[in-house]
Amino acid sequence: MSLCAEVLIESLPTGVGRDIYTYAIPDRLGSQVQAGTEVSVPFGSQTKIGYIIDLHDQKQDQKLKSIYDVTGQQRLDPGYLKWLKLIARYYLVPLSQVVGLAIPRRLGAKVRNLVRPLPDAAQFFAAVQREFKQDVELQGFASYLISSAPQYKTKLSCKRQFGQKKSNDWLKKLQKLDWLEIYAEVQQQSESKTQLVLTFLAEPDELSQRQQALLDALQAEGGYALLSDFCKKHQTSPTTLRRLESQGALSIQSERIMRRPQDEADQGKALQQLTDLQQGVLQAVLQELAQPSGRPVLLHGVTGSGKTEIYLHALQQVVNQGQTGMFLVPEIALTPQMLRRCRAVFGEQVAVLHSELSAGEHLDEWERIRNGTARVVLGARSAIFAPLKHLHLIILDEEHENSYKQDNFIRYDARTLAWMRMYLNQGVVLYGSATPRIESYFHAQEGRFLYLQLPERVYARPMPPVHIIDMRLEQGRGNYGAFSQALKHAIEQTLAREEQIILLLNRRGYASSWLCRSCGDAVQCPLCSVSLTYHRFESVLKCHYCDYRLSRLPERCPTCQSEHIQGFGLGTQKLEELTNKLFPTARVLRMDRDTTSQKSSHLRLLDSFGKGEADILIGTQMVAKGLDFPRVTLVGILAADLALNLPDFRAGERTFQLLTQAAGRAGRSDLPGQIFLQTYAPEHPAIVHSIAHDYPSFYEEEIDARRSLFYPPFGTLVRLIFADPHKAQLQAVADRFCEDLLRQADSNLIILGPVEAPIARMQSLYRVHALLKHPDIREIKPLLKSLFLTYRTQIQRFHLDIDPYSML
Repeated sequence: MSLCAEVLIESLPTGVGRDIYTYAIPDRLGSQVQAGTEVSVPFGSQTKIGYIIDLHDQKQDQKLKSIYDVTGQQRLDPGYLKWLKLIARYYLVPLSQVVGLAIPRRLGAKVRNLVRPLPDAAQFFAAVQREFKQDVELQGFASYLISSAPQYKTKLSCKRQFGQKKSNDWLKKLQKLDWLEIYAEVQQQSESKTQLVLTFLAEPDELSQRQQALLDALQAEGGYALLSDFCKKHQTSPTTLRRLESQGALSIQSERIMRRPQDEADQGKALQQLTDLQQGVLQAVLQELAQPSGRPVLLHGVTGSGKTEIYLHALQQVVNQGQTGMFLVPEIALTPQMLRRCRAVFGEQVAVLHSELSAGEHLDEWERIRNGTARVVLGARSAIFAPLKHLHLIILDEEHENSYKQDNFIRYDARTLAWMRMYLNQGVVLYGSATPRIESYFHAQEGRFLYLQLPERVYARPMPPVHIIDMRLEQGRGNYGAFSQALKHAIEQTLAREEQIILLLNRRGYASSWLCRSCGDAVQCPLCSVSLTYHRFESVLKCHYCDYRLSRLPERCPTCQSEHIQGFGLGTQKLEELTNKLFPTARVLRMDRDTTSQKSSHLRLLDSFGKGEADILIGTQMVAKGLDFPRVTLVGILAADLALNLPDFRAGERTFQLLTQAAGRAGRSDLPGQIFLQTYAPEHPAIVHSIAHDYPSFYEEEIDARRSLFYPPFGTLVRLIFADPHKAQLQAVADRFCEDLLRQADSNLIILGPVEAPIARMQSLYRVHALLKHPDIREIKPLLKSLFLTYRTQIQRFHLDIDPYSML
């Protein structure tokens, strides 16, 4: 009995009910296919790319289409594939979407549908002119098809040039006359980069003086050299060297170049000797790694306590045992510093994955991981999908960070995916933070996680004192500026000592809005229900949700026509300007999304600051995460309470984490540090406890509130997000969905809403949301998925966000 394959089809049109189809395996491919193999298959009148996810015997009466061909070496290992299936079930999404996320399409094959005229170009065009004398447009289409002969146009290019309906009608007419054919061509999307190299073979008997000199030079270089470098150095040509090749003196061959993300000249410090406390924590981690199925580990260590050293020692132990490990960080900005440390320890065994890599770099790093050359992967959230074999340890540094959660497409959480992957691999997830998530700390207290603690900084360095500045009192003294008198004085003293400063303001741009002083209205984004942010250096008003831009600044209020309209509020651009005015001799750098949009911009900014080329680093929350600069002795936190009033039950937790993490950037060496925290709400628990570096007290208050309101970890959440251009229809669909769900689910389900979302309109669509609470959401997931499939076609967009982190 012959085998058949279950093939997961990628890039299916919206509305196709399933993504897995059964195909016969031709005899010629029998030895090449296995679970995870990438193949091309017929799908209707098209050719599609897919992955074999299962093999089984074909039934005798089963009539199946056959797989066309094996298209690439990209394979999903059985364990990896099992993990992807688990992700699809957990987040209620098609497996094809998960595979598309895990294996970027630029790394696999693609299908191009080419249009080939069957007669030669001249005959084809003449025939069209005779048959369609009156149809000038069709003649123009025929001219387009042969305009690049002997190369062929694609169906996609025809559609873009003439529109889908016209191009499809014309193609059908010409196909019916047998004057052209449409065929599929499978190509690799990203190709490897190669270079030509010279290798010495032998010395022929008869050589000219010049040839002998070149051959001697090649032997002097070890018998191996790059062709281009050798030609330049010895002022010769490839033609001359080809003659030597024909005489058997040397070979000229193509050799693959592995494109690597930028290496820094300073490779950082190798492994450091651990303190007794660190050594005890490491031994506990290693004992868990030695178990047949280790528990997740929560390493709760204050800022500067040496968590990174424990991570690196644990990874080294894993690599020494022939296994692999993964090190995730929450921001690309942290990657350069951590990459230096990792490469100092593991050298070329480290691969790095993040969104700033070029397509070629991503391809080569992925290949190094897949073939086992790289045994440690460092990266941001998406690096969780790296195809490491024998993976036994995943480390998530700063595990509390929201950036581990993706808020579009598949709304996955890298922390959850890491736990799933290590559960299947019987490995260990190591979560590390000075301010763990409430859920993580709760699981640790309940014994589900192994709880390890580093309560002190290394070498007994003190935690920096925090000075609280009540900005209400500051304004009462007549100071309405961005800097309190105390912070301004501290900056002056720090600059005088030639030490460094970090200023945190978690709002980019110049002004938070373009506001009318007469009626109080701010200029709104026409597509989203948010005010536009003023970016002075670009002289533009910009929406941070849809990137709408208004390049001509309104001189009159659109509402009341008043001329009293200007920027209002404080952003990082304005803070940079004010800092330069107040401290004219200081060298100032700004680090936010606007200054880090170019490739390697994070690295350049952090390198410059680390080398002492700037005195003050201004930034958004990215400067509060994991950065380690020994000469930073002052951290100023402006508008510390900025996020406290957001409609989100995690607002207090996020504020506490941000303030504590920012405070941890100071005093990390022998130089003592201090923190100045400016706020209008000094009595808020998140601020009170962050001042004292008191996580346990903050946790006790927060967990009581969560328990009474049935929020995680006491219940699981799903956020339903409905979006449509028609507001009334949108609300009606959301109401019916929630009514159906509540009627059919068990009595443990609680639904808050549906109501207008805090950002009620985004990208021209109105938005309504609802929040589901349940002790164990797995019990209602089948019902939730069924209703989702029923209702998703009734509005333009409908998202299920499992374990949501954004409530906006």
